Amino acid sequence: TPVTDRTLYAGIYGKGIYKSADAGFSWAASNSGLSNQDIFSLAIPVPASTTLYAGTDGGGVFKTTDSAATWTTKNSGLLASVITAITVDPNTTANIYVGTEQDGIFYSTDSADNWSVPTTNVTSLEVTDIVLDNTSTPATDIYAATSGDRSDPLGGVYKSADSGDVCARATNHALSHYQVHALEILTGR
Repeated sequence: TPVTDRTLYAGIYGKGIYKSADAGFSWAASNSGLSNQDIFSLAIPVPASTTLYAGTDGGGVFKTTDSAATWTTKNSGLLASVITAITVDPNTTANIYVGTEQDGIFYSTDSADNWSVPTTNVTSLEVTDIVLDNTSTPATDIYAATSGDRSDPLGGVYKSADSGDVCARATNHALSHYQVHALEILTGR
C-alpha cells in the first residue's frame, strides 16, 4: 500500500496496529510479526514514512520498514519491556528515545538496532512522554514527563541538555508534585 498524507496508524491495547490508507474511513489490522499486541506508543521518523516504531506493554519495541506490513522485535540492549513513549529525532532519524514504565529512558543511535541507558538523575523512573527540541542537529535538549513511582512518588518534568546523558528536574518545580502524562514543545519551526 503506498503511503500518503492520508495514511493513519492506530495502536490499540490488546489488538495491535491498525492502518488506514484513506484518512480513517476504513481500517485493517497490520500485525504480521507483532508478537505483543498491547500497544502503548507509536512513532514515525519523518521523512522515512514507511518506517514505524511501536512500544508495547511487555514486549519492548517493534519496528516496521514496509508501512506496517511486517514487524520485527528491536530490543537488543533494552532492559525494559514496557515502553510508554517513543520519540524520533526528526533531524537525525537514527536517534530514537523511549520512555519506560519502571526503568527510565533508553536511546538508540542506530534506528533501534541497539539500545543504551543514557540518563542519570531521573529519579522518577515511570516516563510517560519524551519531547525533543529539534532546533539543533542532532537534538540536544530532551524533556521527559514522569508520573511518579515507588522510587520518586512526586513525578514531574526532567530536562537533559546533552542528548540525554545527564537529566535534572526542570528548574521550575511547580510541576514536581504532579503526574505529568504529556508534553509538547513549540520550537519555532
